Amino acid sequence: MSEDMAEKEFDYKMLEKLASIRCTLEEVAAWFDMPISTIRRMSANDQEFKRIWENALAKGKISLRRLQWRHATGFGPQAVQMAIHLSKHWLGEYDKAQLDINGTLRIEGSVNVADKILQGIKPELLTSAERIELSDLCDLVDDKGLVRLIDVERNRFFDLVGKASGENIVDIGVIEPIKALPAPQNEEK
Repeated sequence: MSEDMAEKEFDYKMLEKLASIRCTLEEVAAWFDMPISTIRRMSANDQEFKRIWENALAKGKISLRRLQWRHATGFGPQAVQMAIHLSKHWLGEYDKAQLDINGTLRIEGSVNVADKILQGIKPELLTSAERIELSDLCDLVDDKGLVRLIDVERNRFFDLVGKASGENIVDIGVIEPIKALPAPQNEEK
């Protein structure tokens, strides 16, 4: 079958279905048993192809958003996870652990500070004795809180985390999450 003949008999309804589930151009070519070059040329030159492709991709996003919303407004742990996911992406809310350029690690809104601090470190950079020591210090961090460690413990903790992350961490500050303010009381006189 020639490429011109293939384009004339092209099933745009099927293209719409494939695009709505986010198929790639390569997958569309495979579905229609056409060369990828033909599909790419159609996507660049065929106005009907472009219109259907773009609209179907947008409709696919709407369907996914609807499913996410249904999950987020449902019940159970899946609903909680989806609500958290959507609030991170739509509202910009998040817990973060970041390594500032100046070498200061800041933890925001974390429950287990040590877990957040240790994300992404490479334990293989430590000796077995240092790993045990860091584990013990992490227990202290989670029990007492980082700010309550004595200077010697804090400094050693920074040294081990810095060595395991390959970074020179000079200080760690913990930022507590902002507590919700109580609702205003209606005082009737």
